[in-house]
Amino acid sequence: MGAARRLGMSLWVVRHAQPQIAPGICYGALDVPADPAATQATAQALAQVLPQGAQLRCSVLQRCELLPHYLCALRPDFVCKPEPRLVEMNFGIYEGVAWADIPKDALDAWTADFSNHRFGGRESVAQFMARVAEVWDECCVPAAPQEALGARAAERCAQVKEEPAKRAGDTEHNALPPSLLPDQVRLPLPDQVWITHAGVARAAVLLEQGIRIPHSAAQWPAQAPAFGGWIKLGN
Repeated sequence: MGAARRLGMSLWVVRHAQPQIAPGICYGALDVPADPAATQATAQALAQVLPQGAQLRCSVLQRCELLPHYLCALRPDFVCKPEPRLVEMNFGIYEGVAWADIPKDALDAWTADFSNHRFGGRESVAQFMARVAEVWDECCVPAAPQEALGARAAERCAQVKEEPAKRAGDTEHNALPPSLLPDQVRLPLPDQVWITHAGVARAAVLLEQGIRIPHSAAQWPAQAPAFGGWIKLGN
């Protein structure tokens, strides 16, 4: 478990609209459509609140893909990037099965080894969290100073840090001030929007808390956005 820290930007995690599937059915990777009218209503609500310059990423399952289609029509300043790592957890042989028909032993085995057991035989919570964390790290973690400044600027930073006395009176135009030392330099990150699923929203909540792998079912967040709803993490 890592240290929790506040993001330097905002991450909007949006859940797809009402899916067109009977209640009580287990679906994760199952590719079911979302209700078009409900999706359009979600797009209209989002278009009013999302900030300029935000970067959009979307699960490649069709119940998510329809939303950026409507949203980008309302907000032509947005461009959406498909992101396979933001799909819902894969429940394997239990995809499309009523939860009431899934054997209790299968659910108990998952609860007993929550992070590592592959419920349905396909994907564990640890594997699911790892792929969501990859996107989190790419979108929400500031670049290293060398990446942010370029090799030459990072070298100048190192010189300033190593020789503060010598550099104190340096007025050379390309000398960097102490405020830009390598351990302090961070470029601002653009706000992010993930159009995704309930499981990914829960994973994002854990990642903001510094939890990369929940070791028990009790750590898994009970709440998630409603269909067509969202949570805002960070600023």
